[in-house]
Amino acid sequence: MRFPTLLTAAGVLLILGCGSDVGQRSVREVAFKKGSKDAQVAQALDERDQEPAGGRGPKEPAPRKIIFTAQVDLVVEDLARSEEQLKALVQEQKAYVAKSETRGSPGSPRSGSWTIRVPVDHFDALLEGISKLGELLRSTTDSDDITDRYYDLKAHIKNNEVEEQGLQKLYVEKSATGKLDDLLAVRRELRNIRGDIEQQKGQLQRWDKETEYTTVRVDMHDRKDYVPVTTPTFGTSISRTFWGSWDSLVSLGQALVLFVVAITPWLPVLGLIGLVIWFGLRRMQKRPVTPKSVA
Repeated sequence: MRFPTLLTAAGVLLILGCGSDVGQRSVREVAFKKGSKDAQVAQALDERDQEPAGGRGPKEPAPRKIIFTAQVDLVVEDLARSEEQLKALVQEQKAYVAKSETRGSPGSPRSGSWTIRVPVDHFDALLEGISKLGELLRSTTDSDDITDRYYDLKAHIKNNEVEEQGLQKLYVEKSATGKLDDLLAVRRELRNIRGDIEQQKGQLQRWDKETEYTTVRVDMHDRKDYVPVTTPTFGTSISRTFWGSWDSLVSLGQALVLFVVAITPWLPVLGLIGLVIWFGLRRMQKRPVTPKSVA
């Protein structure tokens, strides 16, 4: 098999609309520039142009792909009770809590945050229910219309898959008689296009999840100070104080030991510097003082 024949067959893929990255000199680009009139090219063009007469009818508009997000801040009378109400509301709206966090300490108001994923159809109902859990401080919604990007990416995936199938068929047909360098070139193209397809499909799956489920972040702040259910006894306070002091003493001892270990290599140098300073001071003390002459 001669290499031009291999490139001619690969050129079918480009004529069908399967492009590659600009600036890359690959098997597909070379084949396109050849412009051969091989029978395989003509056959591919015929198959592409053959469409049933009258088979095309009015197409329904594709559903829009929009990513919705929302942020709700509330002040509630009882954080624990409001959290239970929020969980019940999440179950009622067929949503789920993706992340939650509660913060606070005794004697100060507590606060919590919840990241909720809810189906698009239940988005408004969930927001309405959340706003009734307490005093509404802030409520914001945002949207990102990715419709054009979504369907453009689907078209790119389809074209890449058609091109991949053609390259696979070409590789199988010519593997018995083709030159090793030519087959390796086709194989590299297959790996590159498969990597592009996997990356594009991963992005498409992420967009599907983000458009099917909206993200709602809820921040709730307790109006009153937090009081623990059980107050620590006097004995518990003594124990905590003792062990806290003991931990501080241990930390101090460890710091002193580390200081001694760190300074040990410097002791000879510091001793030498001390001797030089000491001899200098001795010489200055022994130097006679000349009396000043009186004019």
